[in-house]
Amino acid sequence: MCRRMILFPLQVVITLVVIVALLLLFKDVIIERLAAAALSSSLGAADSYSLRVTNTSVFSMLGGKVKEAWLTAKGVRPKKGPVIDYLKVRALDVEFDTKAVRRVRDATFTATVMEEDVRDYLKSVAPPGVYPDVTMKRDGIVIKVRKDILGLSIPLELAGKLQMKAKHLLIFSPSGADIADGKIPSDVLEKVFRSLNPLLDTAALKHPLEVDRLDPEDGALTLKGHIRFKVPVMLRR
Repeated sequence: MCRRMILFPLQVVITLVVIVALLLLFKDVIIERLAAAALSSSLGAADSYSLRVTNTSVFSMLGGKVKEAWLTAKGVRPKKGPVIDYLKVRALDVEFDTKAVRRVRDATFTATVMEEDVRDYLKSVAPPGVYPDVTMKRDGIVIKVRKDILGLSIPLELAGKLQMKAKHLLIFSPSGADIADGKIPSDVLEKVFRSLNPLLDTAALKHPLEVDRLDPEDGALTLKGHIRFKVPVMLRR
């Protein structure tokens, strides 16, 4: 009888040790599943991604809770918008089970898009007869457009800046334009580029992005802000 009483708690302890050991061995697999689900569901597939969990014990993970997680991805391909060359997300107080991420208290992001990816995206969404090109600079952006008018291809060149409206609309605000070595009227300019604005609507994503800051540089643009996750986020099988 005493032997059985001794063996029972030993079996419990051994079982707990085995569970913890398995969690330690396979926690990277669990983390990768969480990263894959958050990334593909929020923005799109990526060339590569990694996730680092901090300030979280093994027992918290066993209970489906992560205090802080850092997601890094490269070559993210959103369903709507240009390719994101580099993405870093910090998520706080994440709760999950075997099927889904159930809660994310807060998530901030930093995303960098390259000039060539913005150019490719604008070409893909431009209306028929409009052929855009983009040059991104630290002090502004230049958009060159060829527009078919009455069978003629008219070149337009605009210089201006990128601005955020309502934290989700990326707008090109022109400061000047040239056509055939002359200035074009502002009303004509507005009509030509109305079809291109907004360049990007981050609220249209499945999990909307709220952009708090834009950091332009030569050949690239960095955006910083918050991700509003719509839970549950189903884990990819």
